[in-house]
Amino acid sequence: MPVVCFVGSSGVDKTTRIENIVAEFKARGYHIAVIKHEPHRFNIDKKGKDSWRFSRAGADIVALSSKDRVYFIQHVVEEASLEQIITIVEKQVDLVLVDGYKHSSLSMIEIVSSSVNSRIIHRPEDLLAIVSDHQIQIDIPQFSFKEVTSITNFLIEQIANGALNRRVSRMADDKK
Repeated sequence: MPVVCFVGSSGVDKTTRIENIVAEFKARGYHIAVIKHEPHRFNIDKKGKDSWRFSRAGADIVALSSKDRVYFIQHVVEEASLEQIITIVEKQVDLVLVDGYKHSSLSMIEIVSSSVNSRIIHRPEDLLAIVSDHQIQIDIPQFSFKEVTSITNFLIEQIANGALNRRVSRMADDKK
């Protein structure tokens, strides 16, 4: 399964970059999953709603289904790994884009913004590419924030040559 993690310092606007890339892939007919790492607790249940009541009553999994969406809320003892989440979605999509998981051993593209941190935070050999608002003096592919079509073309090339199915050489904890 082709997977690429978009990583970078907090505040570099990874969400907008991924959002634009998703739209470009969708325009080309691809089925895409996005996995967002949230290091803090969150709850999509709203107090008083049926799903919240089922969870509060002790259900381990609550599924909400409508004619155009299905949501699963699963209570876990410990955080699911990125690999576990990929396993859930991989048979339904052509590509998985990941927001975060900067310690993953999967292929990564780092987002860099001069207003937050003008340097990369990962080793160049651990990155497929950089997306930035300025040029960085490193010999790996680089794209500006506006080059969504070029980034998408680059990812399609990486899918074709199998690069997004490989792990980098370092050991990693895919929970972060």
